[in-house]
Amino acid sequence: MYEYNVSPFSLAILSACNYAHLHSILRYKSTKGPHQASFSHVKSRHTNCLRSVSSAYAREQKVVRS
Repeated sequence: MYEYNVSPFSLAILSACNYAHLHSILRYKSTKGPHQASFSHVKSRHTNCLRSVSSAYAREQKVVRS
């Protein structure tokens, strides 16, 4: 069992991010409209979002340690 020290703030951002991008992916799969972003675009946006959350978490941990 792993134990993660994740603040409620980081967890809230991550949850919102996951929900928003999952919704985008499901909407992409259900519609093939001309205004719809490509699946790879949605995926890359999600990856960038996760990267920014993890870097914010890393900065937060540095503050806690010092």
